[in-house]
Amino acid sequence: MATRSTSMTQEIVLQSINCLLIYNYMFIKCELKVR
Repeated sequence: MATRSTSMTQEIVLQSINCLLIYNYMFIKCELKVR
């Protein structure tokens, strides 16, 4: 059970990091377009 829960939390963390990276990428693209 412990290993399963840790893997679940790792997946959630990875997904959140991916979302942040995509968000930052889109934000930077918009900034460059405005400039």
